[in-house]
Amino acid sequence: MDTQLSVYVLTRNSDRYLAEVLGAVRDIADEIVIVDSGSQDETRAIARQYEAVWLERPFDHFGAQRNFAQDSCRHDWVLALDSDEVMDPEMAARLAELKAAAFRPGGREIEAFKLRRRWFLFGREVRCLLPVISPDYPIRLFRRDKVRYHDVGNLVHESPTGVVSDERIDRGALLHYSCDSIEDLYAKLNQYSTLAAREMKRKGQTTSWFGVFSHALGAWVKWYLRKGGWRDGQVGFVAGLYAYQYTFLKHLKRLYLK
Repeated sequence: MDTQLSVYVLTRNSDRYLAEVLGAVRDIADEIVIVDSGSQDETRAIARQYEAVWLERPFDHFGAQRNFAQDSCRHDWVLALDSDEVMDPEMAARLAELKAAAFRPGGREIEAFKLRRRWFLFGREVRCLLPVISPDYPIRLFRRDKVRYHDVGNLVHESPTGVVSDERIDRGALLHYSCDSIEDLYAKLNQYSTLAAREMKRKGQTTSWFGVFSHALGAWVKWYLRKGGWRDGQVGFVAGLYAYQYTFLKHLKRLYLK
């Protein structure tokens, strides 16, 4: 089996962190693929600096975008990154070790690896941000002949399928700089709540005015109180408000989605 490594990154106006993202994996990547959905900033220029393959695809939802990206990779092993996820040196060193061992730790066949990821909001590390507890462990390193995303799966929080054997990588972390400003946060809130409302409709789920408010309140209680967001101070308060408003908008948009 080919043990070289392809790295793909999904981008759209991603010039803020892209150089750090690509620089962190440059020494372990045999190929870098960028799948862009309409950048108007310096994203393409940065990709060119790292000799990345540049592909364009209009965005419909994350699962389809990821499948297109991994199908565009040349190598059997794929590392999937978001454009705001910077791998720290310790994790990069661990991935280099795995690559040298043909991605067979201890001689065992592994189809996918879950990478430790720490979340940051406005530059500060947080304990939780809907829909995750930090750190979380998404599958990001995998054999592309085994792992796939549903083209009609969850439109927002997509999950891979086909994984039989996986292993966690706890050494180092992906540093996920989710949003750096209120503007970034509310742009994401609007995009994600629209996708979530479409997903509700696709699944035949309905809502009501009571549901708009009750689900939003439940999300705030869960993410701000029960999950400990209040312990993160002002940033945690904003994260709790995000959980409330995201859920409110998701149900409100579903209510009016015909």
